Amino acid sequence: MPGSGQREGQAWTAAAAVVSVALWASTFAVFKLVFHRLDPLAFTGARYLLLVPLAAGYLWRGRGTSAASPKDRRAAIVAGLLGYFLLEFLFVLGLARTTAVASAVLVATHPMWGVLFASLAARHRPPVRAVVGLLVGIAGVVVFVGAAGLGAVRAGDLLSLAAAIAFGAYAAIIERIGARVPQGEMVATSLLSGGIALVLVSAPAMLRQDWSAAVPGDWLGIAYGALGSVLLGFALWAWALKRRGMARTAPFGYLEPVFASALAVVVLGETFATHQFVGGALVLAGVIAAASAEAGLTPGATVDVAATMRP
Repeated sequence: MPGSGQREGQAWTAAAAVVSVALWASTFAVFKLVFHRLDPLAFTGARYLLLVPLAAGYLWRGRGTSAASPKDRRAAIVAGLLGYFLLEFLFVLGLARTTAVASAVLVATHPMWGVLFASLAARHRPPVRAVVGLLVGIAGVVVFVGAAGLGAVRAGDLLSLAAAIAFGAYAAIIERIGARVPQGEMVATSLLSGGIALVLVSAPAMLRQDWSAAVPGDWLGIAYGALGSVLLGFALWAWALKRRGMARTAPFGYLEPVFASALAVVVLGETFATHQFVGGALVLAGVIAAASAEAGLTPGATVDVAATMRP
Protein backbone atom coordinates (compact mmCIF):
# COMPACT_ATOMS: atom_id res chain seq x y z
CA MET A 1 0.00 0.00 0.00
CA PRO A 2 1.30 3.52 -0.71
CA GLY A 3 2.72 5.42 2.22
CA SER A 4 1.33 8.69 3.55
CA GLY A 5 3.96 10.69 1.65
CA GLN A 6 3.09 8.99 -1.61
CA ARG A 7 -0.63 9.48 -1.02
CA GLU A 8 -0.02 13.15 -0.26
CA GLY A 9 1.99 13.52 -3.47
CA GLN A 10 -0.80 11.89 -5.47
CA ALA A 11 -3.31 14.26 -3.89
CA TRP A 12 -1.22 17.31 -4.82
CA THR A 13 -0.79 16.20 -8.43
CA ALA A 14 -4.50 15.41 -8.71
CA ALA A 15 -5.24 18.87 -7.31
CA ALA A 16 -2.88 20.43 -9.88
CA ALA A 17 -4.72 18.65 -12.70
CA VAL A 18 -8.10 19.81 -11.37
CA VAL A 19 -6.89 23.40 -10.97
CA SER A 20 -5.51 23.47 -14.52
CA VAL A 21 -8.82 22.19 -15.91
CA ALA A 22 -10.70 24.74 -13.79
CA LEU A 23 -8.49 27.53 -15.17
CA TRP A 24 -9.27 26.47 -18.73
CA ALA A 25 -12.97 26.07 -17.98
CA SER A 26 -13.21 29.51 -16.38
CA THR A 27 -12.17 31.24 -19.60
CA PHE A 28 -15.61 30.74 -21.13
CA ALA A 29 -17.33 32.83 -18.45
CA VAL A 30 -14.45 35.29 -18.00
CA PHE A 31 -14.20 36.01 -21.72
CA LYS A 32 -17.95 36.45 -22.08
CA LEU A 33 -17.87 39.10 -19.36
CA VAL A 34 -14.96 40.94 -20.99
CA PHE A 35 -16.71 40.86 -24.38
CA HIS A 36 -19.33 43.25 -22.98
CA ARG A 37 -16.81 46.07 -23.42
CA LEU A 38 -13.96 44.74 -25.57
CA ASP A 39 -14.08 43.44 -29.13
CA PRO A 40 -13.30 39.69 -29.04
CA LEU A 41 -10.46 40.00 -31.56
CA ALA A 42 -8.99 43.06 -29.84
CA PHE A 43 -9.07 41.15 -26.55
CA THR A 44 -7.42 38.09 -28.11
CA GLY A 45 -4.75 40.15 -29.85
CA ALA A 46 -3.89 41.85 -26.55
CA ARG A 47 -3.57 38.45 -24.84
CA TYR A 48 -1.13 37.22 -27.45
CA LEU A 49 0.89 40.41 -27.31
CA LEU A 50 1.84 39.11 -23.86
CA LEU A 51 2.45 35.52 -24.95
CA VAL A 52 4.40 35.98 -28.20
CA PRO A 53 7.46 37.64 -26.57
CA LEU A 54 7.59 34.84 -24.00
CA ALA A 55 7.60 32.18 -26.73
CA ALA A 56 10.21 34.10 -28.73
CA GLY A 57 12.39 34.47 -25.65
CA TYR A 58 12.22 30.76 -24.91
CA LEU A 59 13.29 29.86 -28.45
CA TRP A 60 16.02 32.50 -28.47
CA ARG A 61 17.46 31.14 -25.24
CA GLY A 62 17.67 27.64 -26.74
CA ARG A 63 18.91 28.73 -30.18
CA GLY A 64 21.39 26.38 -31.77
CA THR A 65 20.47 23.49 -29.46
CA SER A 66 17.37 22.21 -31.23
CA ALA A 67 17.40 18.53 -32.11
CA ALA A 68 14.28 18.84 -34.27
CA SER A 69 14.56 18.40 -38.02
CA PRO A 70 13.52 21.25 -40.36
CA LYS A 71 10.53 19.13 -41.42
CA ASP A 72 9.35 18.75 -37.83
CA ARG A 73 9.85 22.45 -37.14
CA ARG A 74 7.70 23.26 -40.18
CA ALA A 75 5.06 20.86 -38.87
CA ALA A 76 5.12 22.64 -35.50
CA ILE A 77 4.61 25.96 -37.29
CA VAL A 78 1.60 24.55 -39.18
CA ALA A 79 0.28 23.15 -35.89
CA GLY A 80 0.54 26.63 -34.39
CA LEU A 81 -1.44 28.16 -37.23
CA LEU A 82 -4.17 25.59 -36.56
CA GLY A 83 -4.04 25.34 -32.78
CA TYR A 84 -3.36 28.93 -31.79
CA PHE A 85 -4.35 31.15 -34.69
CA LEU A 86 -7.35 29.36 -36.23
CA LEU A 87 -8.56 27.82 -32.97
CA GLU A 88 -8.44 31.09 -31.03
CA PHE A 89 -9.90 33.09 -33.92
CA LEU A 90 -12.88 30.76 -34.30
CA PHE A 91 -13.23 30.22 -30.55
CA VAL A 92 -13.59 33.87 -29.54
CA LEU A 93 -15.86 34.72 -32.47
CA GLY A 94 -17.99 31.69 -31.66
CA LEU A 95 -18.10 32.40 -27.93
CA ALA A 96 -19.22 35.97 -28.62
CA ARG A 97 -22.12 34.66 -30.72
CA THR A 98 -23.45 31.82 -28.56
CA THR A 99 -23.74 30.84 -24.92
CA ALA A 100 -20.76 29.79 -22.82
CA VAL A 101 -22.51 26.46 -22.21
CA ALA A 102 -22.85 25.75 -25.93
CA SER A 103 -19.30 26.83 -26.67
CA ALA A 104 -17.87 24.66 -23.86
CA VAL A 105 -19.72 21.53 -24.97
CA LEU A 106 -18.95 21.97 -28.67
CA VAL A 107 -15.26 22.81 -28.18
CA ALA A 108 -15.03 19.71 -25.96
CA THR A 109 -15.52 17.54 -29.07
CA HIS A 110 -11.93 18.22 -30.15
CA PRO A 111 -10.53 14.79 -29.14
CA MET A 112 -12.98 13.11 -31.54
CA TRP A 113 -11.67 15.15 -34.45
CA GLY A 114 -8.10 14.58 -33.27
CA VAL A 115 -8.66 10.81 -33.45
CA LEU A 116 -10.13 11.15 -36.94
CA PHE A 117 -7.28 13.30 -38.28
CA ALA A 118 -4.62 11.12 -36.63
CA SER A 119 -6.09 8.03 -38.29
CA LEU A 120 -6.23 9.74 -41.67
CA ALA A 121 -2.63 10.95 -41.34
CA ALA A 122 -1.41 7.47 -40.39
CA ARG A 123 -3.53 5.93 -43.17
CA HIS A 124 -4.96 3.29 -40.91
CA ARG A 125 -8.53 2.36 -40.11
CA PRO A 126 -9.57 3.68 -36.70
CA PRO A 127 -10.71 1.14 -34.08
CA VAL A 128 -14.40 0.26 -34.10
CA ARG A 129 -14.85 1.91 -30.70
CA ALA A 130 -13.36 5.12 -32.07
CA VAL A 131 -15.80 5.12 -34.99
CA VAL A 132 -18.71 4.45 -32.65
CA GLY A 133 -17.51 7.22 -30.35
CA LEU A 134 -17.25 9.64 -33.25
CA LEU A 135 -20.78 8.80 -34.42
CA VAL A 136 -22.20 9.08 -30.89
CA GLY A 137 -20.43 12.41 -30.42
CA ILE A 138 -21.71 13.77 -33.72
CA ALA A 139 -25.22 12.64 -32.77
CA GLY A 140 -24.77 14.50 -29.51
CA VAL A 141 -23.78 17.67 -31.36
CA VAL A 142 -26.87 17.38 -33.58
CA VAL A 143 -29.12 16.90 -30.56
CA PHE A 144 -27.41 19.68 -28.60
CA VAL A 145 -27.65 22.39 -31.26
CA GLY A 146 -30.46 21.17 -33.48
CA ALA A 147 -33.14 19.54 -31.34
CA ALA A 148 -35.05 22.82 -31.12
CA GLY A 149 -35.04 23.14 -34.92
CA LEU A 150 -32.52 24.32 -37.48
CA GLY A 151 -33.62 27.89 -36.92
CA ALA A 152 -32.29 27.66 -33.37
CA VAL A 153 -28.73 26.91 -34.50
CA ARG A 154 -26.58 29.99 -33.90
CA ALA A 155 -23.59 31.09 -35.94
CA GLY A 156 -21.57 30.87 -32.74
CA ASP A 157 -22.43 27.17 -32.42
CA LEU A 158 -20.99 26.46 -35.86
CA LEU A 159 -17.90 28.59 -35.18
CA SER A 160 -17.31 26.77 -31.88
CA LEU A 161 -17.60 23.42 -33.63
CA ALA A 162 -15.16 24.62 -36.31
CA ALA A 163 -12.76 25.64 -33.52
CA ALA A 164 -12.93 22.11 -32.13
CA ILE A 165 -12.15 20.66 -35.55
CA ALA A 166 -9.14 22.98 -35.91
CA PHE A 167 -8.01 21.92 -32.43
CA GLY A 168 -8.32 18.26 -33.45
CA ALA A 169 -6.13 18.82 -36.51
CA TYR A 170 -3.57 20.60 -34.30
CA ALA A 171 -3.54 17.68 -31.86
CA ALA A 172 -3.02 15.15 -34.67
CA ILE A 173 0.08 17.03 -35.86
CA ILE A 174 1.43 17.40 -32.31
CA GLU A 175 0.91 13.69 -31.68
CA ARG A 176 2.79 12.83 -34.88
CA ILE A 177 5.90 14.89 -34.10
CA GLY A 178 5.75 14.81 -30.29
CA ALA A 179 8.25 11.99 -29.88
CA ARG A 180 10.87 13.81 -31.97
CA VAL A 181 10.54 17.43 -30.83
CA PRO A 182 11.17 18.51 -27.21
CA GLN A 183 7.92 19.56 -25.59
CA GLY A 184 9.01 23.09 -24.67
CA GLU A 185 10.33 23.79 -28.16
CA MET A 186 7.20 22.37 -29.77
CA VAL A 187 4.88 24.51 -27.64
CA ALA A 188 6.97 27.67 -28.06
CA THR A 189 7.30 27.21 -31.84
CA SER A 190 3.61 26.59 -32.37
CA LEU A 191 2.61 29.41 -30.02
CA LEU A 192 4.97 31.84 -31.77
CA SER A 193 3.75 31.04 -35.29
CA GLY A 194 0.07 31.07 -34.38
CA GLY A 195 0.45 34.01 -32.03
CA ILE A 196 2.12 36.25 -34.61
CA ALA A 197 -0.62 35.46 -37.16
CA LEU A 198 -3.29 36.13 -34.54
CA VAL A 199 -1.79 39.48 -33.51
CA LEU A 200 -1.54 40.57 -37.16
CA VAL A 201 -5.16 39.61 -37.91
CA SER A 202 -6.34 41.22 -34.67
CA ALA A 203 -4.38 44.45 -35.21
CA PRO A 204 -7.25 46.35 -36.93
CA ALA A 205 -9.62 45.44 -34.10
CA MET A 206 -7.04 46.49 -31.50
CA LEU A 207 -6.60 49.84 -33.27
CA ARG A 208 -10.36 50.42 -33.45
CA GLN A 209 -10.95 49.42 -29.85
CA ASP A 210 -11.72 52.24 -27.41
CA TRP A 211 -9.39 51.08 -24.66
CA SER A 212 -10.58 53.88 -22.38
CA ALA A 213 -13.86 51.95 -22.08
CA ALA A 214 -12.03 49.03 -20.46
CA VAL A 215 -12.49 48.61 -16.73
CA PRO A 216 -9.79 47.15 -14.43
CA GLY A 217 -11.51 43.76 -14.66
CA ASP A 218 -10.99 43.75 -18.43
CA TRP A 219 -7.24 44.25 -18.03
CA LEU A 220 -7.22 41.49 -15.43
CA GLY A 221 -9.10 39.32 -17.93
CA ILE A 222 -6.41 39.92 -20.56
CA ALA A 223 -3.66 39.00 -18.10
CA TYR A 224 -5.62 36.03 -16.79
CA GLY A 225 -6.37 34.77 -20.30
CA ALA A 226 -2.67 34.81 -21.16
CA LEU A 227 -0.76 34.10 -17.97
CA GLY A 228 -3.40 32.21 -16.01
CA SER A 229 -5.25 29.88 -18.33
CA VAL A 230 -2.41 29.37 -20.81
CA LEU A 231 0.89 29.54 -18.91
CA LEU A 232 -0.16 28.52 -15.38
CA GLY A 233 -2.75 26.07 -16.62
CA PHE A 234 -0.27 24.38 -18.91
CA ALA A 235 2.49 24.35 -16.27
CA LEU A 236 0.25 22.66 -13.68
CA TRP A 237 -1.04 20.15 -16.23
CA ALA A 238 2.48 19.30 -17.42
CA TRP A 239 3.62 18.84 -13.79
CA ALA A 240 0.71 16.51 -13.11
CA LEU A 241 1.44 14.56 -16.30
CA LYS A 242 5.05 14.09 -15.25
CA ARG A 243 4.16 12.91 -11.74
CA ARG A 244 1.00 10.88 -12.43
CA GLY A 245 1.48 9.80 -16.04
CA MET A 246 -0.79 10.42 -19.01
CA ALA A 247 -3.26 7.60 -18.33
CA ARG A 248 -4.05 8.78 -14.79
CA THR A 249 -4.10 12.49 -15.62
CA ALA A 250 -5.91 12.84 -18.96
CA PRO A 251 -9.38 11.84 -17.65
CA PHE A 252 -9.43 15.04 -15.59
CA GLY A 253 -9.76 16.85 -18.92
CA TYR A 254 -13.33 15.61 -19.20
CA LEU A 255 -14.25 17.87 -16.30
CA GLU A 256 -13.66 20.98 -18.41
CA PRO A 257 -17.09 21.23 -20.11
CA VAL A 258 -18.73 20.33 -16.77
CA PHE A 259 -16.89 23.10 -14.90
CA ALA A 260 -17.40 25.59 -17.76
CA SER A 261 -21.13 24.90 -17.92
CA ALA A 262 -21.52 25.19 -14.14
CA LEU A 263 -19.72 28.56 -14.14
CA ALA A 264 -21.85 29.77 -17.03
CA VAL A 265 -24.98 28.98 -15.03
CA VAL A 266 -23.71 30.56 -11.80
CA VAL A 267 -21.82 33.58 -13.16
CA LEU A 268 -23.69 34.37 -16.38
CA GLY A 269 -27.13 33.09 -15.45
CA GLU A 270 -27.30 30.77 -18.47
CA THR A 271 -29.71 27.84 -18.48
CA PHE A 272 -29.89 24.33 -19.92
CA ALA A 273 -32.67 22.95 -22.05
CA THR A 274 -33.50 19.25 -21.85
CA HIS A 275 -32.08 18.55 -25.29
CA GLN A 276 -28.82 20.23 -24.24
CA PHE A 277 -28.47 17.88 -21.27
CA VAL A 278 -29.03 14.88 -23.54
CA GLY A 279 -26.78 16.19 -26.32
CA GLY A 280 -24.02 17.16 -23.90
CA ALA A 281 -24.07 13.69 -22.32
CA LEU A 282 -23.82 12.07 -25.76
CA VAL A 283 -20.92 14.36 -26.71
CA LEU A 284 -19.02 13.47 -23.53
CA ALA A 285 -19.67 9.74 -24.03
CA GLY A 286 -18.51 9.94 -27.65
CA VAL A 287 -15.37 11.85 -26.75
CA ILE A 288 -14.40 9.36 -24.03
CA ALA A 289 -15.06 6.34 -26.26
CA ALA A 290 -13.20 7.74 -29.27
CA ALA A 291 -10.17 8.96 -27.36
CA SER A 292 -9.83 5.83 -25.19
CA ALA A 293 -10.10 3.54 -28.22
CA GLU A 294 -7.38 5.43 -30.11
CA ALA A 295 -5.10 5.32 -27.08
CA GLY A 296 -5.60 1.57 -26.75
CA LEU A 297 -6.68 2.08 -23.15
CA THR A 298 -9.78 1.46 -21.12
CA PRO A 299 -12.23 4.38 -20.85
CA GLY A 300 -10.98 5.08 -17.34
CA ALA A 301 -7.42 5.59 -18.54
CA THR A 302 -7.91 7.74 -21.59
CA VAL A 303 -5.10 9.65 -23.22
CA ASP A 304 -6.22 13.04 -24.49
CA VAL A 305 -3.29 14.25 -26.54
CA ALA A 306 -4.90 17.59 -27.28
CA ALA A 307 -5.39 18.36 -23.61
CA THR A 308 -1.67 18.04 -22.97
CA MET A 309 -1.03 20.89 -25.40
CA ARG A 310 -4.08 23.01 -24.85
CA PRO A 311 -3.56 26.61 -26.06
